[in-house]
Amino acid sequence: MKPRSTSLACATGVMCAALASSPAMAQRVTKEPAVARPDTAWFAVLAGVDTLAFETVIRHAARVEGDLRLIRPQGAAIQYVLFTRPDGTADSLHTVQLTGQAATRGDITFTGDSAVLVMHAPGLASPRIDRIATGPGALPFINLSAGILDQVFRRARVVGSEGVTIPLVAGPQVLPGAVRLIGSDSAVLDLNVPLRAAIGRDGAFQGAVVPSQNVRFVRLAARPAQRASMAANAGEHYAAPPGAPYAARNVAVRTPGGFTLAGTLTLPSWASAARPAPVVVTISGSGPQNRDSELVGITGYAIFRQLADTLGRAGVGVLRLDDRGVGESGGAATQPTSADFASDIRAAVDWLATQAVVDASRIGLLGHSEGGIIAPMVAGDDARIRAVALLATQSRPGHELSAHQRRIMIAQDSMLPAHGRDSLFAVAQAHSDSLVRSGAADPWTRYWWSYDPAPALRRVQVPVLVVHGETDMQVPVAQARETAALLRESGNGDVTVRTFPAVNHLLLDDPVGHWGGYQALPSKAVSPVVMGTIADWFATRLATSTGR
Repeated sequence: MKPRSTSLACATGVMCAALASSPAMAQRVTKEPAVARPDTAWFAVLAGVDTLAFETVIRHAARVEGDLRLIRPQGAAIQYVLFTRPDGTADSLHTVQLTGQAATRGDITFTGDSAVLVMHAPGLASPRIDRIATGPGALPFINLSAGILDQVFRRARVVGSEGVTIPLVAGPQVLPGAVRLIGSDSAVLDLNVPLRAAIGRDGAFQGAVVPSQNVRFVRLAARPAQRASMAANAGEHYAAPPGAPYAARNVAVRTPGGFTLAGTLTLPSWASAARPAPVVVTISGSGPQNRDSELVGITGYAIFRQLADTLGRAGVGVLRLDDRGVGESGGAATQPTSADFASDIRAAVDWLATQAVVDASRIGLLGHSEGGIIAPMVAGDDARIRAVALLATQSRPGHELSAHQRRIMIAQDSMLPAHGRDSLFAVAQAHSDSLVRSGAADPWTRYWWSYDPAPALRRVQVPVLVVHGETDMQVPVAQARETAALLRESGNGDVTVRTFPAVNHLLLDDPVGHWGGYQALPSKAVSPVVMGTIADWFATRLATSTGR
């Protein structure tokens, strides 16, 4: 399970409501002096390796343009233009928030020690106008926005003192943004929880981490590819490599929800209606992923593409799918839970059963991370499932796993005094709990937070392979043994556990295993030993078409 933030991403009282473009803003842009080469930067906001948001930030002489794309809810975006003064303070902010077909628009104008907020939202007969006292030197705050953080730290550099409090306008609230500059390249912004940033000499934002929430802001070297950018060349991109003993074709799976999941089916070259092949359906971990299970910020990682190649050479087919709302798949307007993803996998199994070249009595499931709690939901109720592999999956409810990951982040933060770590953990965990209980968290988080994998595991009566890396810091390896025990409780006599030393949550060779170090690993390919173990097990368990 990829680490998640239920605090930063879902915090109430933080401005995610938008304020809108106006003729006044257009006039300001027209009058602004031209800059030959505006600075463009791209950022990803990650919870562990799970993506929360992407942002493009364009900085001109006296304005900042931002396009913040939120992953949850899918399809949500916040676009803004911030006009700035030479001292780094704000003149005005104009934003629009898009959620599905709804748009909320408005603007904020800063004058002296106050601000005027004007909001146009669906359902309002007239604009809502609020005047709030801010104190001097105020800036707006948009949750998860690297562009806004950039302006905060630039303002702190202008002030020049080691510590400065900048009023941050978050909707009708004003938050005291305490900034502490550390040398020439670091700073801390404290908004109840500390955000530790890397900055330039002018305050330019380079990246940050929020230890208590397991959130990172990562500056990307190039514009992130759009999830659907491969659609036009999908056939070429997902084709089998030259000389491979298997073929690949792109497919479309219709779901009960009325949308289509796009994927690639690889089959041994010998597969035919007279000799149908066994097939394994892959199930990705949390966060939006394409059919290869590629991850933002970890260039070269594509475990499901590697798996399809390895299994294909072992005579086993693979169906791998773009998640809902990713790549060529539909369903982007939904806010799915793990149970919804299980419904998608059932639709995939139903589709495979209609294919003459697929042996419907030899279908396997392979789930990685969150996919490992989804696979048992399907396998326990579907007699067509012959074998299941669970990779780096959890045996306990999400809130326990969240606490484990948060403790690691806080324990490894050398800037926190030892005597304050337990209290910071308690506060952060209680805040996350309250967000879930109040319904403020998104549907995925609410479901995962309380979901107990044990009942579904006990229903699985087919062979199961449990694979785990011994340096996995996201899901401790002890949960692999707990998973096996739960499977055996109800009489499953074919449970195999394989753990691998110096292998992390992504099943990459890694003697440390911390998610913050994944990108720096020398290889992003899963070890042939791990891949071979999975391939050999499936080839054996799916070898014949007689019985379950």
